[in-house]
Amino acid sequence: MKNLFNNAELWYTLSIMKISSLLNLALFTAGFAFASSNVVDTVKTESAKSVASTNSPSPYCNFYGKDVKTVGVVSVSSIANKKILNSSIGKIKSAGYKVKVSPNVYGPERAPVEVRARAFEEAWLDPEIDILVLSRGGQGAVDAIQAIDWEKLRVRNDMRVIGFSDVTFVVNTMLTKGVGHPLSGPMLSSIGGTGLTKSTIEWLRKTYDGDELPVKKLKVVKAPEKTISGLGMAGLLERFVRLEEMGLLPDMTGRIVFIESLNTHSEFAREKLTILQNKGVFDKAAAVVFGDFRVAEGSKTTIAEFAKAVKCPVFSGFSYGHIRENLAIDFRREYFISPKGILSSPACR
Repeated sequence: MKNLFNNAELWYTLSIMKISSLLNLALFTAGFAFASSNVVDTVKTESAKSVASTNSPSPYCNFYGKDVKTVGVVSVSSIANKKILNSSIGKIKSAGYKVKVSPNVYGPERAPVEVRARAFEEAWLDPEIDILVLSRGGQGAVDAIQAIDWEKLRVRNDMRVIGFSDVTFVVNTMLTKGVGHPLSGPMLSSIGGTGLTKSTIEWLRKTYDGDELPVKKLKVVKAPEKTISGLGMAGLLERFVRLEEMGLLPDMTGRIVFIESLNTHSEFAREKLTILQNKGVFDKAAAVVFGDFRVAEGSKTTIAEFAKAVKCPVFSGFSYGHIRENLAIDFRREYFISPKGILSSPACR
């Protein structure tokens, strides 16, 4: 009987030990699985972070607005540096845009005016292209505007065209003739060189989408009595004079006129401003705003003298022209400037 009891006790003890071992094994297995799961999740997370860092969105996403799918690149004057041009195109493509480049953009240098004019017209009338971006400025644009058949382009009167410097000829002729939607701002070559500042990109994106623009503080040279407003227009001072001589300078009545001047001496700038002033082109302007005004000496004096001679308010210090922060001006958009020089533009969708 005693042996039977001892055998039962032994059997019970062995059973408990077996169950305990099985429980420990189960717990160990579950713990290992949990730990392994954490390791796998960590690896997945780190991999996702790595992919996210390499696939970070391009700063040029929606650069030309939400509705633009295809960007057309055209040249009406000098050809751009090939390396800079390709870099610019690459940046635009990385943002998800399709880019169509006119053949003469790559050369020859200053192709015959008829070739440049026809290339511009063909790109404008291409139904796939949503916006035309000039590759660069340079000589030749003044000839092209006289060879372009502007009447033929009225069938797409909402076509947006952007450029500055010598492209002043193109966008201001568009305004004079009432054809298309002109803007003065960064060209394609501006993107591929040193690139554009974040503020320039954001300003242009909001301009295209009709969003409210960031407020800018201007230097007051001649203050208005109250806040003034007007549609914008812009260009290079020297090209404004040439357009006036050709009878193609737009009517500035009620407009806020943004002016830049590149590497000119004070006497030269004073002469050009005086020519326009004597022609009365600023008489009915809402205001004149000087952007990048690189007069070698006496720029403040030149602007101050101009302010005394004209009837409209005058401001300076706006970031527009041959500088990295080149804020685009939309010729169809209304801008406001307070007596203290606060420039604003509400949403205009």
